Amino acid sequence: MTAAVWSFVKLAGLSVLLAEAAARLGGGSLGFWDRRSRGPLGRFGLGYLLGLGLTGPALLGLALTGLYAPALVAALLVLMLAGSRDSWRRESVVLSAWRALRGRLPPEGAAFLALAAVPGLYALLVPEGEQDAFIYHLGLPWQWLEARRAVLTWVPAAFHLALPVDLGFTIPLLLGDDRLAKWMIWWHFWAATAVFLGVWRERAPERAPGSWLGTALVLTTGQSIGTVMVLMTRSKNDVAAAAFFVAGALLARKRAWALGAVLLGMAVAAKQV
Repeated sequence: MTAAVWSFVKLAGLSVLLAEAAARLGGGSLGFWDRRSRGPLGRFGLGYLLGLGLTGPALLGLALTGLYAPALVAALLVLMLAGSRDSWRRESVVLSAWRALRGRLPPEGAAFLALAAVPGLYALLVPEGEQDAFIYHLGLPWQWLEARRAVLTWVPAAFHLALPVDLGFTIPLLLGDDRLAKWMIWWHFWAATAVFLGVWRERAPERAPGSWLGTALVLTTGQSIGTVMVLMTRSKNDVAAAAFFVAGALLARKRAWALGAVLLGMAVAAKQV
């Protein structure tokens, strides 16, 4: 029992570290795409989405050159993170976003979101068991790691349609715990939520206390109750593509054309539907 609890605590801690690293990696490029200042929520949400959105294509380039060895993949990720200006920030990006969220959510909003999220949390603690996720979304990066390069022949064409997201799952595989892939998708949802809340705050400060209702509706509705919650606890690309789209569309409406276009492009690359 103690070992299981420690395993869950270590898993959650690793997921936070991954979210922090991704947000710092992507946050360093925010100034290149858009020079507007961003609050803690926007910096975390946009940084996380950009961080993982840029990691996938970088790993694809490494695989296409036949250099997809674990040591080289790790070296590339370290270099990318070290090269980001936000990597040297003293304050935690995730912690800053959490503080900003707590300051903007009324007690009833925080309680409702917590209750809405609880039913799916158990799925984050167990290994992936969904066939499509296990064979396809985790299977392709595992196969590439084994081959030390991109394997493009004798592989179903559909397996190559989600590469920007699926190659990000190389990180959990290298760390030896595929459950982290689920947490990466879970963080995609909250990154898009952070962008939504940040934009809402800028557009209508007087309505900000009620902005949590949008997230609550997404969590509790769908083809069946909890559809989104099921998808955000699976190692799949659906929620990641939706997160890129939501953030990109919001920024396009705010006339942040360059950054919005980049995120919308990532949405199309993540799931071509």
